[in-house]
Amino acid sequence: MAYIESEKNVSDRLGMYFISVWEDCDIVVAAGIREFRERWANYTVHSKRKDPRSHLKDILSYDKREADKRPIGELILEVIDPKVSAFLNSLPESHFQFFPIPYTNIAHSPLPRSNDKFTSTESVLSCSPIKYGSKFKEDTPITNLVMVMGIKNAHDVIKQQLRRFEKTEHQYRPIDLKFQATVDNLLELLWQLHLTPTRFK
Repeated sequence: MAYIESEKNVSDRLGMYFISVWEDCDIVVAAGIREFRERWANYTVHSKRKDPRSHLKDILSYDKREADKRPIGELILEVIDPKVSAFLNSLPESHFQFFPIPYTNIAHSPLPRSNDKFTSTESVLSCSPIKYGSKFKEDTPITNLVMVMGIKNAHDVIKQQLRRFEKTEHQYRPIDLKFQATVDNLLELLWQLHLTPTRFK
């Protein structure tokens, strides 16, 4: 009989790199998040200062040099984007419209300017994402958002759309619960990245 590690045990083992997997999260996205959290430590770039979450577990940031670790964007492209893309493509239009996509459903909405310093898009005009549409790929939804507005703003825009879904479309159907849990899980992932000094690309 195969041993199934509990979320608590995973949390204890991974420490600051733990990202929980929500019960109703889409199984494909959940698999991506599990793989991401196992490999995250090899990609995250810490500064010399104390990690902002270390007061929770008395964890100090590692002193490993920045050049020794790879950009987190590579891991997102490899294990998160394909899973999220598959999930979004499986959604009915009634739900798909509530996930922000720069080249489609938020093309006419103001996008917050990124304050992050790890992308090359700081000078992107916040109101013209459609200008960069040719650079986006349908199978990289998370990367698209982060490249346009940074991790924190990507988190906030997704959260805003989810709250709108909860107010207008959510009827506690299985698809509603799955959509909410999956998006909430992605929000947790992005928030953890925001809290950790990270080089995206």
